[in-house]
Amino acid sequence: MRAGAHAGYPQVMTPSPSDLVHRPAELFFTGLARLRGAKAFHPRGTVAQGILRLDDPASAWAAAFGTGERPVLARLSRGIGLPQQLPDILGIALRVPSDAGPVDVLVGSVAPGRLGTYVLLPSPRWTARRFSTLLPYVGPAGSVVLGLQSAGDQTGSARLDEARDTIGGPGLDLDVLERPHGEDWRVVGRLRLDQHAEPVPDGFDPVRHAHPALRLARPLTGIREAAYRGSRRGRERPDHQIPVPSSTVPETTAPERPAP
Repeated sequence: MRAGAHAGYPQVMTPSPSDLVHRPAELFFTGLARLRGAKAFHPRGTVAQGILRLDDPASAWAAAFGTGERPVLARLSRGIGLPQQLPDILGIALRVPSDAGPVDVLVGSVAPGRLGTYVLLPSPRWTARRFSTLLPYVGPAGSVVLGLQSAGDQTGSARLDEARDTIGGPGLDLDVLERPHGEDWRVVGRLRLDQHAEPVPDGFDPVRHAHPALRLARPLTGIREAAYRGSRRGRERPDHQIPVPSSTVPETTAPERPAP
């Protein structure tokens, strides 16, 4: 019998401190995803493919992916899901192949300035604000925040159809950034998205799809993992079978049309 337990009485399991935080986060994101019938945040987006070029061999990006060019998948999305004509928290999710398997990196539009690195802010255009991972990664040289920033003012709004038109037309070019702890942002490469792609069935998840040389810093990783787990669970049917993608996946690779 465990110390403190009494005969005839059921044992009560005391939740750990992490459970007191992670479980509510998971339940919140499960409920929100179930209510929306889509991802809890960034419910709708468009998927593209292109080329990631890394130039700085000393960068945290290069520690995971090396230098030079490699193919990449990206999902551009609106975080809150506000009407298309309004600014929204914009997001870009990347899936990059590596020697350790596919690696996902997610960034969101943030406020200007050094403190803005950690503050999400709606953007009126896809090219108006810097994008940041918010939470730091741990790389070979220590703590670092990853980011992206437009290499030119290529879009006039934050609409998804404009992002699709830009990708399918002139292409979308972004500088690849990183900000080591206590330093300023620096450019370490270039990302070009210039082709439409099919939706990613399993979604993007930077916790599950991480690289050993570039991992999200703890302790906030546990909260983020609970949030992603809850969002996935909220999109499942009651029998826990994932719905057919064509009926529920909100990403589109062309302007949406009414169902026949």
